[in-house]
Amino acid sequence: MLLLSSRGLRNALRRFARNERGSVIVLFAMSLVAMVGMVALSSDLGRQMRMDSELQEMADAAALAAAKELDTKAGSFQRAIDEVAKLNNNSIFAENGVQVAQLIFAAEYDELVTSPIETITLPGGIPTALAADQARASWVQAVTTQGSATTFFAGVVGGPQQMRARGRATAGIGFVACAIQPMFICNPDESTNFAPARGELFLFKAKEPATGGGGNYFYPGDFGLLDPPGLNSSGANLIKENLASESPPLCYINSLSVRTGQAAGPVDDGINVRFDMFGGSSPNHPPAPNVIKGKLPKNNNSCPNNYDPGVPVPKDSCFYSGTCAAYGPMRKGTADWGTTPEATAYWNEHHDGRLPTDFVNASGKHYGQPGYTRFDLYLNELGITDVTQTPNPPPLPTGATPSAEDPAPTCKPAGSPSRRIIYTAVINCAEYGVTGNSQPPMSSVSMAKWFVTHPASGGEVWVEFIEMLTPASDNDKLKAIVQLYPNPQD
Repeated sequence: MLLLSSRGLRNALRRFARNERGSVIVLFAMSLVAMVGMVALSSDLGRQMRMDSELQEMADAAALAAAKELDTKAGSFQRAIDEVAKLNNNSIFAENGVQVAQLIFAAEYDELVTSPIETITLPGGIPTALAADQARASWVQAVTTQGSATTFFAGVVGGPQQMRARGRATAGIGFVACAIQPMFICNPDESTNFAPARGELFLFKAKEPATGGGGNYFYPGDFGLLDPPGLNSSGANLIKENLASESPPLCYINSLSVRTGQAAGPVDDGINVRFDMFGGSSPNHPPAPNVIKGKLPKNNNSCPNNYDPGVPVPKDSCFYSGTCAAYGPMRKGTADWGTTPEATAYWNEHHDGRLPTDFVNASGKHYGQPGYTRFDLYLNELGITDVTQTPNPPPLPTGATPSAEDPAPTCKPAGSPSRRIIYTAVINCAEYGVTGNSQPPMSSVSMAKWFVTHPASGGEVWVEFIEMLTPASDNDKLKAIVQLYPNPQD
């Protein structure tokens, strides 16, 4: 046996230490383990991120679909559930299958956490909230079930065996009201949505002095003016111009500036151009094609400033007896105008005493039947049933005596039949603490559509209720905006 000397052994060890042949294999083997681990770990992380994103997109879609149905109408919660059920709840990355598990409805954003109107478990949940409460909802949160999937690598190295995720999304609906007159009324009963019967007559009066809480506050039943968006004041000329216009160049987006003080003269001038009543500083806007107002021009002046009494369209009976329902300064009738003695006087004056039995509205209701309104009468006197139609007034019967009051305007050429229509915001003034020049944040703006029945006087406005405005109606004067918001829990 060959024995190495101590010097030879040392030399052999030195040569071995300097020899690098085969080291790459060792390094590669060590690196391969690390690379495989990193690939497996990044696969776990990628699947986790994609599952998070997938469930969040599911919650986003559900929240938006549900919020779109919160239109203040009855059955909004059930319609929201039905829309969410139409969504594709299939999951690619969650192995256990996921779906939208909850819809949480609230009137205000922070109430989604503190005091929601109702939380409905899906599938199969049935809304139990009162219709009035459902109508208040303008916020909804959608929550998915928890998704899970098995990890590839994390569990091998002592990490979790399962990755988990849940989607949560919040959406709200708001409204933009455009081309409306800058007027508002305080909801007379804030426990319910404002929803009068079609044809009920209202008298809007300026706010009365407050009995408590300060004279600058507005209370249920008050009537007032809004400043144009972006302004905290409006002068007389601007008020008259915006009230006289059929489509003022204004848009209100969930925030209103309430004008301080009264402006009876500008209100009268702005409203009354519709009746062919033009004072020295009245805005230059056309009158309606039917201007019967119960006023006769003095001295046969074609564009008078002074009038003698005539026979106006009849009011509801309670306005003659002084028994109308009172909400602060506001008065509300009962739509029984057609049965009053004043209705007989109207037919005698303007239709030679002959009831126009051929007068019928778009719903097939004839004069004297429930559902036939003063607005319908106005249209029928123009020979139409809808404001989009071209007026063609029917002639009086042969031998009839024309009324002393000309129904057609004489001061200026007539505008469209819709000239006698105005719009007002309806605000829960007490709830929002509305004061002059305040801009309380509004979760929604409710808009009412009215027919102006009589000329305004002393800032008091006579209107007959037509309907509440809905998105996409009346040339998109009210537009719904649905969008996602950060979750209040975040």
